[in-house]
Amino acid sequence: DTEFVTPARLSPEATERAAQAAVTAHRALGLRDLSRTDLIIDPQGEAHFLEVNVAPGFTETSLFPQAISAASLDLGTICRDLLLTRFP
Repeated sequence: DTEFVTPARLSPEATERAAQAAVTAHRALGLRDLSRTDLIIDPQGEAHFLEVNVAPGFTETSLFPQAISAASLDLGTICRDLLLTRFP
């Protein structure tokens, strides 16, 4: 069994570095709309890139909806907004 903790138990500084690493990877790969970046945070709080998932799952046990919830956002609203970017 794996336990996912959302939001991650990180310092605000490590959280910001992780967010910046994810945005950097997303942009460097030329991605659009959504992606999920997996990182490892070392004991010094530095983010180390593992991979980007360009088709994250949307089930209740998937990481993407857990991240949306941890950010105090609504998954339905996110899905609607994604659809509206493609079908205005």
